[in-house]
This record gives sequence, structure tokens and C-alpha cells, in this order.
Amino acid sequence: NIILEVYTAAKSKAVVETRICETIDDISIATKPAPKPNLGTDKNICAGSSSQLQIANEGSIEWFFNNTKINGQTGTTLNANQDGTYKVIVSAANGCVQEDQIDINVVDLPTVDAGNNVEFCSGKTAQITATTNGVDFQWFRNDQTIGQTLLSFTVTQAGEYKIEAINQIGCKVADSINVVENLLPTANLGTDKVACIGSDVVLKNSVSNG
Repeated sequence: NIILEVYTAAKSKAVVETRICETIDDISIATKPAPKPNLGTDKNICAGSSSQLQIANEGSIEWFFNNTKINGQTGTTLNANQDGTYKVIVSAANGCVQEDQIDINVVDLPTVDAGNNVEFCSGKTAQITATTNGVDFQWFRNDQTIGQTLLSFTVTQAGEYKIEAINQIGCKVADSINVVENLLPTANLGTDKVACIGSDVVLKNSVSNG
């Protein structure tokens, strides 16, 4: 029987046994460092965006998407923008080979519609009504937050009203409308006049903002 007792990576002992005799010899075992590619944990990304995958430069690199080799990709970084499994295989110069993989989940953007442009007369109000399937949203007027928490509300100020919708992983989409305030027209019939009964009086109207 031959029994190999490994003490460390560099030192081992072989024991050769027969029925009545035993011989012991030492042997050195050399180890070679293996590459350690690490793509991290699985990720969610917003549709239309990408996530940069990066590893250390420890040898020859091959990238795969859903187990299909990505031709021409041999660098230490890769921009992942599709839903699926990305894998990297690193072959060191000493012959050691290691791999790692990561799942990328592409999440759809929220939908949002701020509605149609609105006009209102001075002194009156306008109604804004938006729709969204986002888990949260925020309103802005002329790029300043207004603290509005409803999808439908009345306004008394003109400007650009924008709603920004957010989904469950923080992806954002915005839509905006213009609210226009129309000034009231003014009428001026001139000074009071005196006329005889049965006669005609000519009135001239001076209108502005009309």
C-alpha cells in the first residue's frame, strides 16, 4: 500500500507499506496560483441602461452571454445591457483556468403621461391630470419641486409642469406639459355721454388683451 500524507502545499510524505516493512520518503508539490475572476452579485438594471462588468487582468479573457461566446470581447470590462447570464473565463499563463458568472435582470421603465397642455384665464384655475404605473412620482414646476402628492390637482400658476415616475428599482421617466395663463381682455367705452331721446349714440370700444 502507498499512503500519501499531505502536510502543506509544498511538503508531503509518502509511506510505502508491505506486510512487514515500511519506507518513508518526502516529495515536494508545487502549486500554481489560479486566477480569481469576480463579477459580484446579480444585478437589476433599468431598460435602456447598462452595467459595467469588470475583473482583474490575470490572463487570457473570454466573455460569454447565455453560454454563447461574445466575439471580440477579450478585455477586463464588458457593458451588460441585456437580460440574461454573463460569464467570464480567465486562463492564466501557468495553465490554470477559472470562471465566474452573473445574472443581469433588465427591469422595464415606468410609464408616465402628464396629460395635455392646458390654458386658463387669469383669476381662474386649471386642472392637471397625469397617469403612471410607477411605485412613486414627483411633480416639478419650472424644474422646481412643488410637493404635490396627487396625480390630479388644480393650479393657479402658469409654467412647465413635469411629473417624474419611479419604478421599484429606482428607474425614472418624466413627462411634462405647458400651462398657459391668458390675461382677461379689458373694454373701454370712453367717457359718459348725454343724448337726446330718440337719437343714436355711437359707442367705440377699445379692447386690449382680446
